[in-house]
Amino acid sequence: MPPWSRERRLRAAWRRPPGSYSGGASADRPCPGRTRRVPAWRRGGALGLLWWAWASGLVYAQGAAADCGGGPLHGRTPAVAAAITHAVPTTDACAAVDAPRLARIKDLRIHGLTALQRQDLAGLTGLHYLFLNHGALTTLPAGAFAELIQLRRLDLSDNRLRALPAGAFAGLSRLYWLDLYNNPLASVPPDAFAGLSALDELRITLVPAAAGALAPPFTHLPRLRRLDLSHSRL
Repeated sequence: MPPWSRERRLRAAWRRPPGSYSGGASADRPCPGRTRRVPAWRRGGALGLLWWAWASGLVYAQGAAADCGGGPLHGRTPAVAAAITHAVPTTDACAAVDAPRLARIKDLRIHGLTALQRQDLAGLTGLHYLFLNHGALTTLPAGAFAELIQLRRLDLSDNRLRALPAGAFAGLSRLYWLDLYNNPLASVPPDAFAGLSALDELRITLVPAAAGALAPPFTHLPRLRRLDLSHSRL
């Protein structure tokens, strides 16, 4: 019998349903009713692999915002800590989120944020894009963005900000896009945008109380080319 014929018969035998063999076992045919056993973690695909890793002790439950006992995530708002952990894929948040990895994060998106602390964004010196839109922020702590020296885009739209602190965006000398759309801003101090020397586009919604101070805040923006005041009540 040619070798290729024997190989074809073996392949056909594996494809037959159990119990369909007409005879006993031989070198060419497995025993009747014998099926190929596949490990449970392989049958489950990706979920099965995760289960196997957990059962083997390779994955430890840390929670959305792990308490790292004084580590880089300690003291941050839970939603911010969870977003930072997600930006650094790992099985052990406390071991992986260290200062060098914080500095390498480029994009951070946190939706639904209700409060922001000054230390929440500390250490993110390499961050380029920060999206804090669609939340319930009412205030911005002074110096909250001071360490984001590489930030290019900042989205604070669709929050509940009613005022901006003096020097709210100090240190963001590379920021070229700022979105404050759909915030009921009633107070904008003259130096609210001081230091934004590279800002090219600004979207902001103003209410009548802030409309009277419209000109002074924008005198600190030498490169501003596009100003969007949509839905402002001027």
